Amino acid sequence: MYIGKTYKEVQRIGGIIVKLYSGTVSASGDSKTAYKWIPPFIGPANFFLKAVENSGTATMDVKVVAMHPRVPGLTTTWYDLQAFTQLSASGNEKKAVASGLGDKLAVVWTVGGTGNWTIDIYAELKL
Repeated sequence: MYIGKTYKEVQRIGGIIVKLYSGTVSASGDSKTAYKWIPPFIGPANFFLKAVENSGTATMDVKVVAMHPRVPGLTTTWYDLQAFTQLSASGNEKKAVASGLGDKLAVVWTVGGTGNWTIDIYAELKL
């Protein structure tokens, strides 16, 4: 999904908030099939994770991944952009990236143990 903002719109409003993923998870997975396509003029970003452990004793690793479709060798390869601290209980975290976002963003999560989590991951994209 393209976020649909022009450079002038982003400049005027000072940034864009994009939901990268929201849902309940009980096994490892990702949102690569529902990636967010971002304009190439986006520079720094903040990523926000809100996680609620609903049940069980699971741990969870969450990371934001990106793809650079215009860079030779990275046209179909997802790479790790930013990892959050491993969770063993409910928590919130913010991570910043200065540049190198790519054109596509998605989320990957790895669940260890049993239980389920409700997670929300947002990106604040800036010029």
